[in-house]
Amino acid sequence: MILCVNRRVLHTVTINTPAGEFTMLGDNSRLYGAGFTGDLARVMASIRALPDDVGWEIRPGANQLLEQAVDAVKQYFEGNFEPVASFPIWQQGTPFRHQVWSTLRQTKAGQRLSYSQLADASGFPGATRAAATTCAVNSVGLFIPCHRVIRADGSIGKFGWNQQVKVDLLEHEARLAGHA
Repeated sequence: MILCVNRRVLHTVTINTPAGEFTMLGDNSRLYGAGFTGDLARVMASIRALPDDVGWEIRPGANQLLEQAVDAVKQYFEGNFEPVASFPIWQQGTPFRHQVWSTLRQTKAGQRLSYSQLADASGFPGATRAAATTCAVNSVGLFIPCHRVIRADGSIGKFGWNQQVKVDLLEHEARLAGHA
C-alpha cells in the first residue's frame, strides 16, 4: 500500500529594496512570511504556524502571487502604499491579534502610533503590552506595518528586522506621504 501525503508548495523570492534585502514566502493565494533579510530561515522562523500543516515544500522562485507581491513592494518604495496594505496575507493568531493587525493595515503611511494608541484604536484600551507583543510576532513585515508603531516617548523602539530598517521605512513614508 502506498500512502500519498498531500504537500502544499510555498514559493520564496528575495528582492533588493532601498531598505535592504526583502524575502517573501507564499503559496498561490496568500503571503505567509515577509521580512527585511536575505535569510529564508529567518523568515520561516517568524511564522508561528502554517495552515493545514500537511507538509510543505519550499521552492525558490516566484509564482504568480509572489510576482504580484514583488510589484506591490516596488510600488510601496515608489510611494503607492495601497498594494502592500491590501495584499492577501495569512497569520495564525487570536482574535485580539487579528484585530490589532487589521488596525495596523488601516493605518495610513506616514502616520505613527504608540503601542497604547494602537491598543486603543484596536478596541482594547489598556492592552499596551499585548499590542506590542502582537507587533513582535508579525510574520509579514511591511504588509502589516508594525514599523509605524513607536514608543510613547516618541523614540523609535525596536524592530525585529533591524532598527535602521524601521527608521528608513518611517522616513520614506513621511517623505512620500507628505508628513516630513
